[in-house]
Order: sequence, then structure tokens, then C-alpha cells
Amino acid sequence: MTVSERRNYQVGIVFSIIFHLALVLIAFPMHLLSVPAGIDEIAVGIFEFSGAQPELVAVELEPELAVEPEKMIAKPTPRPTKPVAPAGPRPKNGALDPKAQTSGNLPKAPVSLGDGTGMINGFGQAPYYPKNAVNEGVEGKVLVRALVKTDGSLEAVELVESSGDARLDRAAVNSLYENWVFKPHSEAYYIEVSFSFSLNSGVGYQLVRSATRP
Repeated sequence: MTVSERRNYQVGIVFSIIFHLALVLIAFPMHLLSVPAGIDEIAVGIFEFSGAQPELVAVELEPELAVEPEKMIAKPTPRPTKPVAPAGPRPKNGALDPKAQTSGNLPKAPVSLGDGTGMINGFGQAPYYPKNAVNEGVEGKVLVRALVKTDGSLEAVELVESSGDARLDRAAVNSLYENWVFKPHSEAYYIEVSFSFSLNSGVGYQLVRSATRP
């Protein structure tokens, strides 16, 4: 086989292949588009919606009644009431109760008895000067008050002003208990006495004041 014959043979083969491919391509779509027997056709419809919109009905709303706010009424502040003392029992027959008279319940004012000289029966001896206080050079004054009963007996002795030394104070108080004698009186009374302790003049006393007491 010559070269020209071989070329013509190859060209023929190519055309044969192209022809068969064209037949296949033509037959294949027709097979796909065909509907198999026994299958009903499905009707496709288009539904149209009317463009008319439903009418809107206007509804009138009743206006709400305005409610006025309640007025706050301030409550009056109660005034404090003064406490009233309960009335005591009324005396019978309209007589006044002597206890209700304040003047009768008031304590009696003390009556002055001068310096108390007239209320003493015996002054007795002066108090002794404690030796240890003398040795130490201690001096001072003591003011004491003697409380006397109505029968003249001594009820108690009070220290009004101290000398600053307990030994001198004790000597003055003991002197009234041991050596002094007082007169009876219709009311109890007191007498104040001042005692002095001096290294130069020794021990002395002076009546200061006296008066009745409750």
C-alpha cells in the first residue's frame, strides 16, 4: 500500500467515526425526552389572585374618662394633753382634810439658841493634847457638832471641819462624849464647838452656834 492509499484509508476511518458519533448524539436526546407509557400527564395551572384588597372598617373608640387624682387631706396633728392629777377623796361633811394643808406639813424652821452657852450644864475638862502630835509639832483646829436629844443626852458628834490630823480630830470628839453635860429642851438641838491645838498655848475651845433641829 502506497503512502497516498494509506492516507485515504485513515481519512475514511475518521469520517466513519464522526458519522457514527453524530447518529448517537441525535438519538440520545430523543430517548430522554420521550415519556414512558402508563404515566399520566400532570396538568399545571396558574392561580391568579385578584388585586382587590379587603375594605377596612373604621371603628370609633369611646374616649376614656379622665380620672381626677384623689386629694390627700392632711390629718390634724393631735395636741398633747396635759396629764390631770386624779382628785383625792373628798372629806366627809365638807370638812377640810388637815393633811391637805401644806402649811401644817412644812417642817418647823430652826430656832437659834445663840452660841449654846445656856444649853450646857458643865463644860468639863479640855481635851488632852496627844503626846505624839506634840513631839511631831502638829497643830490645828477642829470644828465639831454635838447633836443633843430633848432629854439632854448626847445623840452623836459630827466632824464639821478636820484639822488635817486624825489624832487631833479624835481628841476633840472624845472630849464631848466624856466631859460635856447638856441641858434638856422641848426640842432637839445642836451645838457647834471649835477646838484649837497649839504648842504655845495648849488646847482651847470656843462655842460657835446652837439651834433647834428636826
